Amino acid sequence: MKSSSMKWLILTLSVLPILTFGQYEEENVKVRLRFPVQGASGGVSSTVEWEEREFIVSGSVYFDKTFKSGKILKDGKLQAESLMRYNPFRDHFELQTSENSPQLMVKSGNVEAMLDGKIYQYVTYEDKEQQKQGYMNPLNDGPTYLYARTVKEVPIIDLPDHGYEDFKSPAFATKHYYYIKRNDRPAIKLYALSRKEVFAVLWDKYSELRQYARKNKLHMRNEDEVIQVLEYYDTLKSEDSNGKWDD
Repeated sequence: MKSSSMKWLILTLSVLPILTFGQYEEENVKVRLRFPVQGASGGVSSTVEWEEREFIVSGSVYFDKTFKSGKILKDGKLQAESLMRYNPFRDHFELQTSENSPQLMVKSGNVEAMLDGKIYQYVTYEDKEQQKQGYMNPLNDGPTYLYARTVKEVPIIDLPDHGYEDFKSPAFATKHYYYIKRNDRPAIKLYALSRKEVFAVLWDKYSELRQYARKNKLHMRNEDEVIQVLEYYDTLKSEDSNGKWDD
């Protein structure tokens, strides 16, 4: 066996425990939309009639569809190096371990990916009073984290009042979100970087943080200022006499 083949065999064996063998989905994304149509008589029917049509969403599900050198860590320890890419629409990592279809990296809170200088952690977060999970980039060290999450979405589609002749196929939209995660709690979404949003998450130290922000003229409209406040928040929590993070 050639050395290059042996290298891939070793890589494959090392990656197997952190792969999921679910069906790989192709890049094209289709949506089915219903349009109002005219009645058979040629006039607008008093009872709305509908016609369903299928469209392929314009654009790519990837930021970069090229497979690049990346690393996989489990419990903070390097497990394997692999060619990989991130699919921000389906929120999964695809690993090129052979000439066949890419394998998907398992989604787990203790498995991380490193790609293009960023760490991707699979984080539990709250969304409309429901708990979900997704990949996020930590922007600081915890125990209180600021996370960035960038995804591709199919935007809300405005349909024409009549017919679909002038309708343009929907296109992917890139969305950026920020979250704050306190210790082992689910991450909370910030609708903007601002004092109001940050204080709403760190409500248990509101008075101290407000005083600190005023003293240091921090408006928390950028990542650096939010991280500075989070670090101060962690010092306050560590100084609590009971040392608990339950409140």
